[in-house]
Amino acid sequence: MISGLASSLPPVSTLFATFLGENPIQHLLGPTLAHLSAVQRDTLTGFGFSPGLVSGPFHHGLAIVFGVATAMALISAVASALRGRHQRTDEPPLPTAKGRQWRRAPSS
Repeated sequence: MISGLASSLPPVSTLFATFLGENPIQHLLGPTLAHLSAVQRDTLTGFGFSPGLVSGPFHHGLAIVFGVATAMALISAVASALRGRHQRTDEPPLPTAKGRQWRRAPSS
């Protein structure tokens, strides 16, 4: 009963409601809360349960995203460094140390 209701809720709105300070567990359980003991009800509807429930997976997701972003930035920096100097097409070619000029890449 509760699992079917929970699976029908949009996850983004539930997460957003948690960040705004709302307790989605209280809205999710609704009338079922009357069947729980006072301690269980206070635990589920308190200020710490819902944020504690999502903070671990949210932190894990942020760590993955920032790790991948860091790796992509490092790869692009290495690729940019290995590429060498860039010659603009609207400027005359620069002479190299031996007096030869850079070759321009064909336009596409």
